[in-house]
Amino acid sequence: MQEELSSENEGVKIYSSISPEYYRKKMFRGTAIALCGVLGIVYFGSFVKPENLHYIGLPVLFLGGLLIAVGLIPLRRLTKLDQNPDEVALTAKYFHYLQGGNPILTIPVRDIESIRFEETSARYGIAVTLKQKSGAEVIVHAARFNLQRFMERSRKRAKADLFFPYFARRSFSRLGFIPE
Repeated sequence: MQEELSSENEGVKIYSSISPEYYRKKMFRGTAIALCGVLGIVYFGSFVKPENLHYIGLPVLFLGGLLIAVGLIPLRRLTKLDQNPDEVALTAKYFHYLQGGNPILTIPVRDIESIRFEETSARYGIAVTLKQKSGAEVIVHAARFNLQRFMERSRKRAKADLFFPYFARRSFSRLGFIPE
């Protein structure tokens, strides 16, 4: 696989990117959730009597910490993805998907029915539909990658067999892929 990816003349590589509008929306939502957790901890810590805090203090602290984590973990994931983007490489024979520079899966181009750009208010990315008749051959390289779960999520999100999020329309246009 490395030989196929190393030759720039054979194919096209594109990288995921987080749009500023999407990041701003997620940042606002995450910050609001985390702020609820902080305000809950501060409120109970400041205005509840110490004898009552003895009983409800630990659950309030746990709930506040959970709200902070629920708000900030998605932002951390987006920031990490922005620093180390996912990659799609399309060669004459294969469609490769890499996360953090590690190959995740490979699909022979002959098994791809269509590739389209999918954009909604909640997500954007590349949707791949496989040919069902041929029993599409998807090669999984990562031992911990669960292809069945990935395909189920893709069908829910984009009504496609495979959905690769955070690839911008401009990057998708570089692929120039139209199946036969």
